[in-house]
Amino acid sequence: MQACEYICMTASSATIRRHHAIRDLLRNAPVATQDALGAALASRGFQVTQSTLSRDLRALGVIKTANGYALPDAVGGLSHGGNGRERLGSVLGDHLIDAIPAGTLVVLRTAPGHAQPVGLALDATDLEGVVGNVAGDDTIFVATPSGTEARRLASVFREMAGMPGMMGAA
Repeated sequence: MQACEYICMTASSATIRRHHAIRDLLRNAPVATQDALGAALASRGFQVTQSTLSRDLRALGVIKTANGYALPDAVGGLSHGGNGRERLGSVLGDHLIDAIPAGTLVVLRTAPGHAQPVGLALDATDLEGVVGNVAGDDTIFVATPSGTEARRLASVFREMAGMPGMMGAA
């Protein structure tokens, strides 16, 4: 039992130290690729596999942006404090290409690598009618309770982004 306890404690301690090192590296600037982040960790004495690094990034809430991997707080000043709606408008203004209602969903289009900051800003905002969202690389699916709500929210998103007219309306 003592050997198992030691291994478990050591693994946990190593994970905590590695997470601290990742946060420290990403506080300075985004890192372009997981390979580059792995190399930076190796220079600090941490040897990690790609799958371990992916799990670490997910556990830390690290997001991939157009500039590389970054901490959520470093992307557009996002955090869960302050005025979420104001931040959402700023992020939409910076990243939104179009907002298209599709059934009970709103499909938000961004440039490649820009969907994660928008999804994070949506998560940090208590916007009426948003049930949840899933952000990929350049697309966010925003779930709403109805088609009427999806059309209303598509207009709200366009307005918050400062977009003229009904760009996504078909």
